[in-house]
Amino acid sequence: YNSMPMKIGCVSLNLKRLDENSLKILKSASFSDPQLIIEKFKKKLGFNVEQLSIVQKCNAIIIIIISEQNISSDFLKNRVLDVWDKLSIGGIINHLNYITFNEDESAIKYIAECAMGLNSVTIGDSQVFSQINNAIQSSIKKQNNNPTLTILSNWLKTLLEEVKEKTAIFSGNTSLERIAILELNKLIEKDTQICILGLGMSGTLLVKILLEEYGYKVVI
Repeated sequence: YNSMPMKIGCVSLNLKRLDENSLKILKSASFSDPQLIIEKFKKKLGFNVEQLSIVQKCNAIIIIIISEQNISSDFLKNRVLDVWDKLSIGGIINHLNYITFNEDESAIKYIAECAMGLNSVTIGDSQVFSQINNAIQSSIKKQNNNPTLTILSNWLKTLLEEVKEKTAIFSGNTSLERIAILELNKLIEKDTQICILGLGMSGTLLVKILLEEYGYKVVI
């Protein structure tokens, strides 16, 4: 954290159990297009935000805010929640008890835990790192005036290699999508055509793995 040049905040809705109610909450709190809404989100906050990144995955929505050090924690949290409520598909006002706020060192620790799959539905989910880091990288492309997100992204890559070297957390198929495809692969022939109904975050990942890694014919 000492190498970070700015204040970093993290507001997150993370659900470790996915049932009908959880999916409704995630749908309500989600954004139609996280990357397109970033600039609008920054403007509505009403204070100087150097960088903002929105990570949207199957069980969580994480908003990372890079701002000047003189912004108070309560002000930052309240403004982010207010704008999130206005810009999300169905609002978050009824789901505030599921939302957490972290800043500075605790924010970095939380983001790292999420990226390593510790807060996923399946512990050690092997897909989560790329989902989080890709979202951060996309944000960097449009907001390259500050190095903070780049520093964070590079550190997460280093951390990933260290975790792989020192632990077995990513051993085997640890993502729900990969487990599903492993079971599917036992049931169908290689040249079978697969139809995917609904192309949300998990559906998109399923299609990517089926096409690129298994070579199946996929109809969406």
